[in-house]
Amino acid sequence: MAGEAGRAMMRLQVIYNEHEPRFRAQEAGMAAEGRPVRCASGCDDCCYLLVTCTIPEALAMVHRMRLDGTIKEFIRARPWERDEEDLHRDGMTNLEWMRMRRPCLHLDTATRTCRVYDARPAVCRQYAVVTDPALCAIPNSDIATPDRRQEREEVFVASMAIAADLKLPVAMLPLPVAMKWACIVYLDGAGALAAALRRTAFASGLAATFYWASLDTPDGRTFEYDGDGWRCRVCGDVTPDDGGPPRCASCGMPHRTGAP
Repeated sequence: MAGEAGRAMMRLQVIYNEHEPRFRAQEAGMAAEGRPVRCASGCDDCCYLLVTCTIPEALAMVHRMRLDGTIKEFIRARPWERDEEDLHRDGMTNLEWMRMRRPCLHLDTATRTCRVYDARPAVCRQYAVVTDPALCAIPNSDIATPDRRQEREEVFVASMAIAADLKLPVAMLPLPVAMKWACIVYLDGAGALAAALRRTAFASGLAATFYWASLDTPDGRTFEYDGDGWRCRVCGDVTPDDGGPPRCASCGMPHRTGAP
């Protein structure tokens, strides 16, 4: 599937290239209003957020690493493993992730630059801070950015089409998970990924809420105890209390809830 990664990269790169003139015009207008973009090379605070992307966007990054000759070492290192373990940890939320100061898999912490910058996903292209850069390192601070939702949606729509063509799940994922899945596709094809996802929420049409059901709740829990057992926050079904299921019996949501 190496060729599929390249085609995903080319299809998305056309859209990325179309966005750049829009972004430059937008930034020039904001600068004229006295609100210049404050981002600069070496500023990496947004690289400690929980970055999200689609699988086609991750395939584009895989292709970039293939061109750079770094993909084999990346796959051997499996850098997503620690992040994925934390994503499934009881009580993990978006805010808690930011407080951990866990760098993006693609951040070169020595130079504070992105290793796949020209293939970075839409959510990274969306950020262009016009407030004090010092605010970026403070969780839940009042940061102002240009409105680039339209461009992000254009990438997402294109990604959905690419995912459908490749028979891949259509989902916004934490970048470490998306990179893991893209590497499976790159090495062994979409069928291998489908086999890996069997009996999970992604195989039952609940991909869009699989992670965010827990990360976007105040306590970071995927299950609630309601007296009859563990109620899944994704599909709402109850798994009987038998010491705490590792996954929802109905949709496969990983079990993160703590004691009842």
